[in-house]
Amino acid sequence: MERIRAMAHHTISRGIIQSADKRTAGLNKVMTTEEWHIRAERMITDCIGQGRCITYADLAEAACIPAPHRIHQLTIWLEDLMERDHGLGQPLRAAVVVSRTSGIPARGFFEKLDALGPEDDADPATRHQRLLAQLIPG
Repeated sequence: MERIRAMAHHTISRGIIQSADKRTAGLNKVMTTEEWHIRAERMITDCIGQGRCITYADLAEAACIPAPHRIHQLTIWLEDLMERDHGLGQPLRAAVVVSRTSGIPARGFFEKLDALGPEDDADPATRHQRLLAQLIPG
């Protein structure tokens, strides 16, 4: 987690995002919705490839999601990502995004998961581990 945080350290000043990420070094601009969606998807793909999870806050920061309501914007996008993955019959990539306090996705993730069906009576941590096993084999 520290590596991801170090790679994507950002400071926000007067609504302008000053990024220290190598991909945007030297740029001072507010990210558009499309740009942060691309960055978030890229970070999730990187996390899956590295076999690790990322917190909502760290992903919001790394993707340069503009304030206000950064986490809310991120969770709406993650639910859309879940719908796309489910519709394609693919593992749910949003499972790698977790709460800093619990280490598993937030309640809304599991509510969306149930809405996509079928419902599962297992506890959230067990369900999360199953989803991660589909994304990160071995």
